[in-house]
Amino acid sequence: MVIANPIYDVVFKRLMENERVAKFFIGTIITQILHHTGTDPETREEIEKEQEAWRTVNAMLAPTKKAFQQAIEEIKEKDEALAQKDEALAQKEEKLAAQQRLIEELQRKLKDR
Repeated sequence: MVIANPIYDVVFKRLMENERVAKFFIGTIITQILHHTGTDPETREEIEKEQEAWRTVNAMLAPTKKAFQQAIEEIKEKDEALAQKDEALAQKEEKLAAQQRLIEELQRKLKDR
């Protein structure tokens, strides 16, 4: 039996808090398990081909994913700018309505005189 060093347990926990590192680490472990489970060579080769295909697909889609993320960020920025403009417009409309009420009140007072 191997007893883990508590210092390394803390380091492992810290590493697992980073999603990218955790995915890499767990993926590596799973790959090693698949390679050493005693599967027949044909199955192992099929698994490796499938893994390579997924890596290729991910590599091909990475620029598209990045472009989508940039577009989403741009849309969020534009949406925020529009929300600020809407708020400013609402404030101006409120001031204009207050001024209109004041004008109407002053006109009523002039008529009453």
